[in-house]
Amino acid sequence: MMEIKIVQVDSGQKKIKWEKIAELCDGAVKHYRQFARLFQAVPGDPQEAKNPSKVTGIGEEKVRRWYLNARFYCARCLLKRPDPDMANRKVHLNGALEEYRHIVALAEAHPFKEGQFSFDDELRICKEMVALLPSKIERLHMLPSTPSGT
Repeated sequence: MMEIKIVQVDSGQKKIKWEKIAELCDGAVKHYRQFARLFQAVPGDPQEAKNPSKVTGIGEEKVRRWYLNARFYCARCLLKRPDPDMANRKVHLNGALEEYRHIVALAEAHPFKEGQFSFDDELRICKEMVALLPSKIERLHMLPSTPSGT
């Protein structure tokens, strides 16, 4: 739904307040993270969740793909989440960067075999985002942290 709303706004088909899109993004991030938490080695421990080697139950390739896709879409939502406050925007971009780094680390630690459950395209995007996001975040640091209204 969020993707549809963003496309409608970008193409000029609809005028939707940024708050509505932000609400959709926040809901999606919440649910993707709830799904990803099912794979934590120590449920409820956020420090363990950040360590890709501590994720359990993803040995089977299709299950690993489900987990990585949840993290991937969570990162995309954080990346696309609109916010007129630059400080909040930086927080969301840093969150997206951490998600992408986590995905790359886990996918490289547990590579997929060639075939049905390949994650190659998503992994390539993640690596590109890990390379590009730091410069985008750095550019945001140069902007004032006050609401811009856009």
